[in-house]
Amino acid sequence: MTKYKLLVTDMDATLLKDDGSLSDRNKEAIKKLLENSGHVALASGRVWTNMLEMVKIAGVENERHIANNGINIFDMKGNVEILHYLEQSEIDRILDFLNDNGIENNVFNKDMIVHNNHYKLLKQMAKYNGDFKTVVGSPYEAKGVFLIYGLIESEEKKNAMLNLASDKTTAYTGDGFCIFAPKGSGKYDGARRLAKEYGISEDEMICIGDSGNDIDMLEKCNFSIAVKNAEEEAKKAAKEVIDRTNEEDAIAYVIEKYML
Repeated sequence: MTKYKLLVTDMDATLLKDDGSLSDRNKEAIKKLLENSGHVALASGRVWTNMLEMVKIAGVENERHIANNGINIFDMKGNVEILHYLEQSEIDRILDFLNDNGIENNVFNKDMIVHNNHYKLLKQMAKYNGDFKTVVGSPYEAKGVFLIYGLIESEEKKNAMLNLASDKTTAYTGDGFCIFAPKGSGKYDGARRLAKEYGISEDEMICIGDSGNDIDMLEKCNFSIAVKNAEEEAKKAAKEVIDRTNEEDAIAYVIEKYML
């Protein structure tokens, strides 16, 4: 086995095909890596409950995984660790701006999404949240908030939301929405935590992704890879860009070339 022992992979448009399925070749490569004492962590912007089915399909039920873009680490036993929380002063500041500018918003905590009848945003987020509990109420009063979402309806509002980033809060775009998260959080923070748990150094880890929410780990990981279909910013952040797309078994290619 090579020196690389932990693979941290984004799900959508990296591990998974465009139709959301996992190819047989990728699945077989993951199996071989696990059989050779390697580790695999799925890392996604999805809520953890919406990752469980793919964890089973990929055959990585005994591994720990990264949800909500690095905010959460979870396992199949239902153990969920929250790594970061937003400060209340930041929550108030951001929600005030979103509400004053007519931007639909909601907040996340460990148990639910809290929103004030903002269903257009929920629909936009549905792919990533699945059947995670949603509650109508005041986002200001939610406890243990670690993420805020704002609906993007124009380039002007998107840029205004991105400008809300501060020394305590980061802001980045998702699929039709802007996400506000605690400064210092990100997929790489979760990856680093898992490496430490496994007794693996950061030099023994590969991170692979395709989009804006992967840039954190692509920049910080000592050996990071962007798939061929990745966004330009993700390619710029990665140490290497491979000539394989998510439709061409990119994960199997990486495992076979660097980890077996």
